[in-house]
Amino acid sequence: MRGPSLEHVRAARQRWQTRLTRAVNAIRKLDATERRLLKKAAEPKPIAVPAPAAVAVETDHMSERQFERFVEAPPKPAEVGDIPTFLKRAPLSDADKAAADAIKAAAAERAKKKKAGQAAARKAKLSGETRRMPLTGKAAFDAIKNV
Repeated sequence: MRGPSLEHVRAARQRWQTRLTRAVNAIRKLDATERRLLKKAAEPKPIAVPAPAAVAVETDHMSERQFERFVEAPPKPAEVGDIPTFLKRAPLSDADKAAADAIKAAAAERAKKKKAGQAAARKAKLSGETRRMPLTGKAAFDAIKNV
């Protein structure tokens, strides 16, 4: 009778190595849980103090008007005209308005060009144009001339 093959021995060793790793990890987790429970048990437990019994206190009842005499009135909200000068905005001049409009127009033009470029790239990708081999030789010269 022949003994086990080398492949069989290696496969069995790998299985046992996996089991060993899992066992070591399980032991490590149990040790950590044990340390955590011991630490929690060593902490002093809070002592429950009974709540004091409710004591009836006699108070002088006063009306809201009488109470308002003793309390300061809340400050009134600031009026609209009370904006500090350094926070006030000056109205835009005609030159500033024109400059703002020019900036908005330039941004709109950039957005329009970007959309057109994205559409062209999408169209080239769908048609397979991006995967085509580059032109060489006479075809390349003709393409340069026609540009």
